[in-house]
Amino acid sequence: MLTSRLPDAEARRGLQKIAGCDDPQRRMDVVFVHGLGGDSWTTWMADQDDIASFWPNWLADDVPGLGIWTLGYAASGSKWKEESMPLADRGNQVLDLLYNEDLGQRPLVFITHSMGGIVVKQILRNADDLGVKRFQPILAQTRGIAFIATPHTGAHIANFAELAAAIYRTNEHVMELGAHDPRLRELHGWFLNKYLENHTVVCRTYCEKRELRPEISLLGIRLPKGILVVNETSAEPNIQGERAIPLDEDHLSICKPADRSSQIYKGMLRFVRDCLTTQDPG
Repeated sequence: MLTSRLPDAEARRGLQKIAGCDDPQRRMDVVFVHGLGGDSWTTWMADQDDIASFWPNWLADDVPGLGIWTLGYAASGSKWKEESMPLADRGNQVLDLLYNEDLGQRPLVFITHSMGGIVVKQILRNADDLGVKRFQPILAQTRGIAFIATPHTGAHIANFAELAAAIYRTNEHVMELGAHDPRLRELHGWFLNKYLENHTVVCRTYCEKRELRPEISLLGIRLPKGILVVNETSAEPNIQGERAIPLDEDHLSICKPADRSSQIYKGMLRFVRDCLTTQDPG
């Protein structure tokens, strides 16, 4: 049964069951992970007032036998709205959420937007490095990661937010997303040189090509010039055999397909089907 109602904002945290999650015969679990400023539902909706635009439901319809989940976590850019936690701690918190729902018992796929891709890399890093046995199946069962506008080497919007920090009160997440942040480069180096060397994982990457013109609500201004939040250099993961696909979208619209004919939806549909046929020899 597909989700037919958008929950209240307070109920969008944690791991949300969307479709097929209680089917013991399901072939694979797919987890949607939003980014900075997003949430577990509206990030994936072209129209926030129309649940029919929530495209994880489309995926459940078009690929039978999936468990569809969406992850919600504190990801506001400003401490005025909510406190957050560093990425390393977030990785452990999310691993526990996944484990508590028995994810890792069958093939697992992540579809991510923006910072969500970094959160997933941190999840896998922690599962690999911390020596916690109950988390290791999550690492072993991961079959695919889709990176939609993920800033592998940092995002310029984080640098702008840092300049306005006296009023904007930026969260840890924003500070960690600074362009060319050494922690992001080190994490991505691990992902390329250790993780992908030892696991067979399908990756897909898409990047924005249109500028976003955000409004800084606390300052009451709209930027006169747009910002390419994640440029093609930062969005390019440099995975062997894979390249970032540019789309005529901005940082927010890129993960909100208008309908099933949208390129990003067709790409994610093919991605999930490819993951179903992937086996990890490791």
